[in-house]
Amino acid sequence: MDREAEEAEQAEVGQEGKPAENAGSASMAPKRKEPAPKTPKRKPWGTKAKAVIEIKEKHPDLTTREVGELVGCDHSHVVKVLARWGIEQSKNEEYKENRADILAGVGRKILATITDEDIKKASLNQKVVSYGILYDKERLERGESTENITALHADIAAIRAIKGGENAKSM
Repeated sequence: MDREAEEAEQAEVGQEGKPAENAGSASMAPKRKEPAPKTPKRKPWGTKAKAVIEIKEKHPDLTTREVGELVGCDHSHVVKVLARWGIEQSKNEEYKENRADILAGVGRKILATITDEDIKKASLNQKVVSYGILYDKERLERGESTENITALHADIAAIRAIKGGENAKSM
């Protein structure tokens, strides 16, 4: 090969044996780059909104900031979701402020619907559990204890007496 042919070949192939950038032949076209790695897929739209609504329904007393922390979003997103779905914060605040009265009213309505026939139809287990709950609630309303810890105090005193006797023997 003569010198001019070698130079022309080097210009086409390039110095490292790769096709030169200005090579005109289609067979010497540069190879395609590999595709960039895919970015992680985002969650479908509305996933966080659904979580916000579920949490707010189960725990209406939580603030928008607390809900945002649980869901993993800013509280402003929580506010927007609640507004979009018509969930009013003021209604939640009103409920929290009057919860005891609301629950008392609902409880009164429920008790008013229980008939003697309903009580007769209840299983023994249902009757015993219901009685226990009512008994505890009655004692709470009267300001009385709902658990008897007197026996526990007597047991602690007996243990201390035994321990005191053991310490005196070991001296």
